[in-house]
Amino acid sequence: MHAHAVSVIVITPDGIPLIQDIYKPKPHFWKFPGGRQEGSETPEVTAQRELAEEVGIELELEQLELLHQETRPGRDGGGHDFFLFRAILPETPKMKLLGNDGERVELISKNALRALIENDSFFPNHRQFAEKFIL
Repeated sequence: MHAHAVSVIVITPDGIPLIQDIYKPKPHFWKFPGGRQEGSETPEVTAQRELAEEVGIELELEQLELLHQETRPGRDGGGHDFFLFRAILPETPKMKLLGNDGERVELISKNALRALIENDSFFPNHRQFAEKFIL
């Protein structure tokens, strides 16, 4: 199996949590929580861990629905597999204001997400998924 990366769309009654990592090089896009695997994690466990670390939401594995999977080429020829998950929660959980690595966390509405996309403040690699699965 290739190395993998994940993103998680979480839908709550009060909005969608997004993160913004201001410690990475600019531009500082808003995006769905996620990241790369550690060790021999499965994609689902990676999604579960990243969501807890970045947003503070603890999910059971069965709450994750796989929406999309693809292999992305790498500059060095290695590449990685990308997995997009969704979790629809009946209640809005308590979330962090900052992720473990200092990522800003914000709960936004569909209209606010649309505005982020329109003014190029949303991560380009996630736009197609926002438009397909949320808007």
